[in-house]
Amino acid sequence: MKQKIILWIGALLLLTAGTGCEKNKDYEVPTQLTGTRWELAGIVDAKTGKITPLAPKGCYGFKFI
Repeated sequence: MKQKIILWIGALLLLTAGTGCEKNKDYEVPTQLTGTRWELAGIVDAKTGKITPLAPKGCYGFKFI
């Protein structure tokens, strides 16, 4: 009985592993942001939607290469 349970568990593990693994699909890197630079304008309060500007302007930025 114990051997049957172990065999069933092993079979279930193999079946789930076999169905869960699929071939890697070709992944394309998104290029919409490549070469752009974004500056952080401020911090938004989620409740009010008010933007608090950051002092010194132009210091916080992101460049997507």
